[in-house]
Amino acid sequence: MGKDSHVDDFVIDRVLPETDACHGRQVALVCGPNIIDQNGNIIWKKDEDGVNYDHVQKIIVADLFPDKPGKEVYVAESYRRRSHLFTCHGEPLWTYDNYTCLCDDVPFGRLTTAGALVNWSGKGKIEFAQPEYSGFPVTRVRGCYKTNCSLEELARHEECWLRFMHIIDRYGQPVDIFPITCVPMCAIAAKVTGAATDDIVMVGHHDSRIHIYTRR
Repeated sequence: MGKDSHVDDFVIDRVLPETDACHGRQVALVCGPNIIDQNGNIIWKKDEDGVNYDHVQKIIVADLFPDKPGKEVYVAESYRRRSHLFTCHGEPLWTYDNYTCLCDDVPFGRLTTAGALVNWSGKGKIEFAQPEYSGFPVTRVRGCYKTNCSLEELARHEECWLRFMHIIDRYGQPVDIFPITCVPMCAIAAKVTGAATDDIVMVGHHDSRIHIYTRR
């Protein structure tokens, strides 16, 4: 299905339009990324285009443009830290790479499986909420992942990490970027505080606390 050794995320939804020959719902997989029909046949696969989408972590299917057939497919590459939107047939619409720049002071970073559709701006708008984190020292952090060290040891580095939430509109433009206090395991949109727009609820990867962000 793809070059990755494992699948971090998938979606089961009606991606293709009803007019396509493929009936029923499809499976959208991060590895590739690709779309598979209900019989296990690959409908389209992006790495066959000669472009390597490096370790995609998050995939979201949404009807962002109701006047166009089918639904759009959003994916986020982990270590390369780029987000992409494709049409239902795998044609690229945009790439968002306005995440923290890698440099000597910030040599390590990634996007995670956390991410969601959210109405952050109000008036029924649909946007993507994509968290990121980056930090140092690179040797210890990368060493931790290679040796499968404990979460406690990883957490000792967290004070050096930069963490941000990116709100991206359906055209691939940043709507809002704000700091967050944890490396999130998940991020979901919910009505918690009574605000007119959606809140974003996250659970910290290392502190296991619930963090709620709202737009005022």
